[in-house]
Amino acid sequence: MALACLLATLVHKQGRQVMKTLRNMPEVKDAFVVFGQYDLVVFLEADDYAELAAATAEINKISGITHTETLVAG
Repeated sequence: MALACLLATLVHKQGRQVMKTLRNMPEVKDAFVVFGQYDLVVFLEADDYAELAAATAEINKISGITHTETLVAG
């Protein structure tokens, strides 16, 4: 099992749409809007690192996300 925390910055006022898209992804276990350098924290869980990499690549393509940083556990 592969676990990660993804930090994202968003286009202004795109948070709701991005969250809706994220919540439909099976790898996304939780997501929160936050204040500070990043706008969103996403917790991911996948069967392996290849699946985790595919999920983060998919997240990077979501309209409204401008930058991500992924912190992989383990």
